[in-house]
Formats: sequence, structure tokens, C-alpha cells
Amino acid sequence: MSYGYSRYLAAKTTVDDRAINRQVLSQLCRLIPPGEPRVLEIGAGLGTMVARLLDWGVIHAGEYTLLDVDRRLLSDSREWLRDWATSRDRRC
Repeated sequence: MSYGYSRYLAAKTTVDDRAINRQVLSQLCRLIPPGEPRVLEIGAGLGTMVARLLDWGVIHAGEYTLLDVDRRLLSDSREWLRDWATSRDRRC
């Protein structure tokens, strides 16, 4: 991943983790349907939110579609998510 903005987004993941509104996250956990949800994330960046939701046990599997106006960022997201999934023995 050589694109500067992608590196920036990857580097600030832990900052974003701490900035998540816990009340909103709690409501999401309560309202998300059981099973394998289908999610469309608009302005997805690298896809760190889907990784976060899986790591935190909010979702366990499903279909997650990333949408972003920056094609280069979406291309980098494939690499970032593949590396993330591999490090956790997950399929992406």
C-alpha cells in the first residue's frame, strides 16, 4: 500500500477505535439483525469499520460492500482487508 492517504487511514485505526460513540455502537449491537447481515458502507475508506465490527463481535459473518469515490483507496482496501483477514485466519 503506497498511497499516502491509505497509509494515513491505516495508521489512525486505533485513534478511530477510541473515538467510536459507544452509545451508537450499543444501539447497533441491539438492532443489527441476527445471522449474516448485508451492509453497504458509503465512504468506506480502507474498510476498517468492517474489520472493527468483526473484531468486536458485533457481526460474525455477512456481506459487506465498500463504496468510496476514491478508486485508489478502494484498491488499497482489498490489500488491507486481505492482510487483516489473513492475520486473523479469516476469509475475505
